[in-house]
This record gives sequence, structure tokens and C-alpha cells, in this order.
Amino acid sequence: MDGTVAAWRDLFNSIDGLATVISFGNWGLGVSAFFTALFTIVAIVANTKQSRLQRKEDLARGTQIAEAIQKAGDANQRAEELRRRNLELEQSLAPRRLPIIVNHGKANFDPLKPFAGMQAIIEFIPDDAEASRAAGNIGLVIKEAGWNIVSFGPNPKADGDGVTVEQYLAPKPSGEAFFGEERKSQEAASALVEFLESNRWEAQEGFASRAPIDAIPSNTVRIRVGLESSPFFDPEWVKELKQRSKEIRERIKTTPKNP
Repeated sequence: MDGTVAAWRDLFNSIDGLATVISFGNWGLGVSAFFTALFTIVAIVANTKQSRLQRKEDLARGTQIAEAIQKAGDANQRAEELRRRNLELEQSLAPRRLPIIVNHGKANFDPLKPFAGMQAIIEFIPDDAEASRAAGNIGLVIKEAGWNIVSFGPNPKADGDGVTVEQYLAPKPSGEAFFGEERKSQEAASALVEFLESNRWEAQEGFASRAPIDAIPSNTVRIRVGLESSPFFDPEWVKELKQRSKEIRERIKTTPKNP
């Protein structure tokens, strides 16, 4: 023990010995610094790889979430489209009804009131209870609007689909008085068709005959109620044709008329 202490004392007492100790100390510090740096680099690389893996996992998870949201949105869209189609089918197959609604002095049949005093001939296809009830519904509404029902009953000529509202045509297409009566009847027929369409009825305008046979008097419209049609089953070209017809009627309605 004493010998060891003496040896260390001699080492520190000599310059060469002290340099040796310092060299060993510096080497130890260098090794320590080297391994510290090495471990730091390894830790940084590991953290970088872990961050990259985490980002990839987050990206994959985000993609999965986005795809799930997209699928849910598509499913909701398909469900909404199915619900809309089912509603159209129900409305297409439901019996025709015309409600009478009066609220704060305003009625849903107000657009028909400007033609109060107009005479109406109402015909419906024989042996069809639904068409008979639909014709009765029309009669109730136009009567509330001030129209006069001059005839009501079955007629085999009311054999079309939906409702056809025929306007009066003068015996001779001349004279301001005749054209004035035709215009009045045409405007009344158009107003009734628009009212029926607003209640999801299939309706169209038509013309009575100018000849004595199948003609109607002036200041009159003839309403022919045929079988209930189901527009839900119409081909697309028929739906487009009906839509185009509505647009044409709307343009005619907004076109200024000569006095």
C-alpha cells in the first residue's frame, strides 16, 4: 500500500510523469466525448427515423379517415337520392287531391280569381272512380275562385292521361272580338294548368274545335280529366319535353301582349 502511494507521488513529482497523467486524462476525455457524440448522432438518427415513421403513419391514418369520410358522404348522397326517388314514386302513385288553403285572407287558388265568371265544362273518363273524384276536386276549387260550372259528367272523349284544359276557339279566326275571347279563355286555361301542376298534377293545355261539332261557347274552358298518369315512369326524353313545354309557356306568359 505504501509502495503504491510512493509510486504515485513520484509520478506526480516528475514533469514527465505529470505529462503522462495529463495525456491519459485527455485521452479519456476524448473517448468520452467521442462516444457522447456518437450516441447523440445515433439518437438523432433514431428520432428522425421515428419521426418519419410517425409521419407516414399519420399520413396513412389521415388517408384512411378521408376515405372513410368520402365513403360516408357517398352513402349519405345515395341515401338522399333514394329517399327523393321514393318520395317521387309515392307522389306519382297517390290519388289526385286539391287542397283548399286560406291563410290570413290569402288562398292557394287566388291565381284563378282574375277569371271569375269563366264558364267551365268538366268531363271525366267513365267508370273510373279516381278520375271522377279528381274532377270533383277541380270543380270545388274553381267554384271557390268564382268560376261557373255549366256541365259536369262522364265523357268517353276524356280518354287521355292527366288533365287537359281546352280553350275556346272562335268559329272564324278573324275580328278583334273573337281574338279577345280566345285570349281570355286561353289565359284562364293556362292559369288552371299552372295551378294543377303546382299541386303535382299532370296537366296540359288544349284547344276545342272551331267547327260546330265539339266546339264550346265563348268565355268557356273545357276540362277533361283522364286517367291518372305516373310521371315517375316516364322516359327521360318525355320528362325533358314536358319541362321544355313549361318553359315555353312561362316565356309566353311573360311576353308583353298587344292591347
